[in-house]
Amino acid sequence: RSSDLFLFSHVFNKLGRVPINILDPFAGTGSCLSFAKQLGITSYGKELTKLGKLICDVRLNPPDDLERVLNIARELSFSKVPKSNKCIVHNIELIKWIGEDNHNKLNYLLDKINQNNDPRERDWLLLALSSSLRPSSCWLAGSIKPQIDPNREYSNLQDHFWRVSRTLKKDCEKEKMRFQRGCLTSIYQGDSRSLHEFKDSSIEAIITSPPYGSMYDYFDVHRLTYLAFSWDRFDDSQIGRSTRIQKINYAYSPPSHMYDWYYYEFKEEKTSDGRALREYFERMQDHFRESHRILREGGIIAYAVANSMKKGKRFPIVESLAELIEETGFVEVEIIPRSQTMKRILPAGRDPKTGRFNSSTKPAVQEFIIIARKR
Repeated sequence: RSSDLFLFSHVFNKLGRVPINILDPFAGTGSCLSFAKQLGITSYGKELTKLGKLICDVRLNPPDDLERVLNIARELSFSKVPKSNKCIVHNIELIKWIGEDNHNKLNYLLDKINQNNDPRERDWLLLALSSSLRPSSCWLAGSIKPQIDPNREYSNLQDHFWRVSRTLKKDCEKEKMRFQRGCLTSIYQGDSRSLHEFKDSSIEAIITSPPYGSMYDYFDVHRLTYLAFSWDRFDDSQIGRSTRIQKINYAYSPPSHMYDWYYYEFKEEKTSDGRALREYFERMQDHFRESHRILREGGIIAYAVANSMKKGKRFPIVESLAELIEETGFVEVEIIPRSQTMKRILPAGRDPKTGRFNSSTKPAVQEFIIIARKR
């Protein structure tokens, strides 16, 4: 992707060569790690969400025999599902989203998938099933917020499972062909404020796109998957959450570019916006300290970030994060604009009520890379 090439090329230029390894501490769905694997660079990722890690695992290490796992998906898709077993615990909230018939099919598919003894095949089938939930539901199309569309009818989960499985096989085959053989990629699940998996001075480059602060709830975006698979959510560990934040009983000094926002616009800890701003930058600073610890001397960090608009004014996240990076001890801190003609980090804009993205909306974000070196 052009966005990954832009990030990596700046890291290569500043480092003076290709790094021996890289870390993406906010791995998301693994785009950065995939690009590193295509270049033959040893890479590591860390991702808070269980779904994100599942996507990374399947994307970067798919089953060896994709035809075989597709045949399993075909058999499951066209199997006759027995009537609901009274012993099965019904998830009332999930039934509201996908309907009772689909809920019965989901339990059947999950039971069959979990009987598969090959962990990579099992993950692949779980990912296909996860991606089938929303299209079979009454979720408002195009929305990232959990909203029911009263005019949308449930559709057959097994049909979507078969369609998604075929697409996933093609995607895995296409991406796998571009990977360099024998290139190591490892993914960890957890909070990137702690990078305990990595020793001091063990990573040569950190390349990532962190949360931007109060953008949207990453767990709510995939609520159906977490309900369907009975996965634990880690809402309180999110960097950039906007709710359930307690007031502090100590003095806080925000980055200088956020001084007016915190004290005057958001009224400090008196408002949820003030508490969200403070917690976001505190947590990002915790992360930057860990990044500095694990980076080798002379190593490079590159963070793809974006400013946004709040109350009709520019919200300077980029400059504020760059300030924290410098305070942490990094040097040669640069802010490099990304061309708006390239693939965007975020869609141009979205309706604040429905959460629907709209590519025709006037761009609400301005995109940059913050790049720096460890002394």
